[in-house]
Amino acid sequence: MTEFKLNNGQGIELTKDGILIRGNHIKIDGNITIVKDDKHASIVEQDDKMIKASIVTIDDEPKIIEQNPISYGKLVASEAKLSTAITEIDKLKTTIKLERALTDSKITDAVIKATITNGK
Repeated sequence: MTEFKLNNGQGIELTKDGILIRGNHIKIDGNITIVKDDKHASIVEQDDKMIKASIVTIDDEPKIIEQNPISYGKLVASEAKLSTAITEIDKLKTTIKLERALTDSKITDAVIKATITNGK
């Protein structure tokens, strides 16, 4: 299947069996003519300003997407770095919470000591 976008924005699908529906010839609003065989389609689009002719190769072979080992390797490495960064951020959050608790404790101790010292 091959997808083709017409000037009017409409998308059509071309297969060896037909154009959107089975058949070898289609006209749309008298402005678009498509004639095809099993491997090619000739598309003529006409409006008030221009005439556009296109020849499209019809690809009915199934497309197999294979992993690109280089890209996959980079993705795995990036995921590992991200995981490490998230772990480090979590450790920093814990350290900050502990330091804040220690600072709060020191402030509380200083206030209590000042209160006792001033109260005598």
